[in-house]
Amino acid sequence: MKRLIVILLACVFLLCAFKSEDQRIAPKQGKCIIYCTMPADCEGSWAYYLDDSTQVKNGRIYLELDVDSSQVMCLYFPKYEYLCVLAEPASVIGIDGAENLNCVEGTSANKDLFRYQQIVNRANAPFYATLKQALRMSDTGTDEYKRLEKKLFDTLGVQLTSAIVDSGWVFYRRNSDNLAGAYFLHEVLRMQTGQGFSYRINKTNPYWITLSQAESIVAEADPIVRNYDDIQELIKLLQSEAELAGGMPFKDFPAVDYPSGNPTSLGEKIKGKWAVVDFWASWCGPCQKEIYEVLIPMYNKYKDDGLVVVGVDVRDTPEKHRMASERLGIQYAQIIDMDNVCYELYGFESIPQVFLINPEGIVVGNLRGQQLIDKLDSIFR
Repeated sequence: MKRLIVILLACVFLLCAFKSEDQRIAPKQGKCIIYCTMPADCEGSWAYYLDDSTQVKNGRIYLELDVDSSQVMCLYFPKYEYLCVLAEPASVIGIDGAENLNCVEGTSANKDLFRYQQIVNRANAPFYATLKQALRMSDTGTDEYKRLEKKLFDTLGVQLTSAIVDSGWVFYRRNSDNLAGAYFLHEVLRMQTGQGFSYRINKTNPYWITLSQAESIVAEADPIVRNYDDIQELIKLLQSEAELAGGMPFKDFPAVDYPSGNPTSLGEKIKGKWAVVDFWASWCGPCQKEIYEVLIPMYNKYKDDGLVVVGVDVRDTPEKHRMASERLGIQYAQIIDMDNVCYELYGFESIPQVFLINPEGIVVGNLRGQQLIDKLDSIFR
């Protein structure tokens, strides 16, 4: 079964001449045809799907996608960010994008999917505008950054979740037997895991759902939805995360020691000690903020009492890791997860992730910021 493809920048298509506007485009066997009118200011702009691209010409886009079974595909169109369609063999999807994105030709599931995305996009706009501001200030620690961060999670995040979840269940009830319904469930689960660029729901958000609730929702879904690969993978991530929320043994993995380059493992670095394990990367602003505001001070404060801190570099290059480590002045142990296995083992997609592990190798919790400071103070004082 095709995987659910969720890609913000991905790319398109073979550009063909439109037929006369008053002539209906006939479906083709094994093809999903997508045609779209575009605003005048998009002329010459690029549109994307998978690993190809094309320009808007004469205000129009025409795609013929090879599909051998139904699948949800996300396309990037200029001005409208990305949009997802339910691509089916021998189908035609017509889009009026001159003023707003509207599905003017296609199945009822596609028209529902477009309406749902419009609701979500309106909610996305203020959230991601504020997020961009906050990311630019993420390493400053100023009061303005703290205000933006609070606005993101206390107000805009809840509003975004409301738009996705409340309107989504109405959409899902009409499409629970097709892959448009799978798109909604995928979005809900992504928000529980923080996968990709998704806003992550935390336990203070009224839309938070437990692992057992997520498992129940998926178990009761139609087989075409329940068995979709990406939905199953998200459930596995939630299960791994739940296992490591506290009370379970840590999961070891092979790594490379920094700066020696020698083979090592997480277990070798933490055995028999209270250990803070920080998954981070040089390109992650919040990771660096956590390092210099929390991890370095706490390491310096309690290293003589036996505290071990291990930085695990993920999805990075050795050179960028070296430069960031030197700039931050990290003195505690560091390893590099060359095989990128920790994401699945520890049930996360976004970083930073900081786990506290006791001397018996049991995970106490996934803690950051003041929560970690308070916990370490209670242990070592």
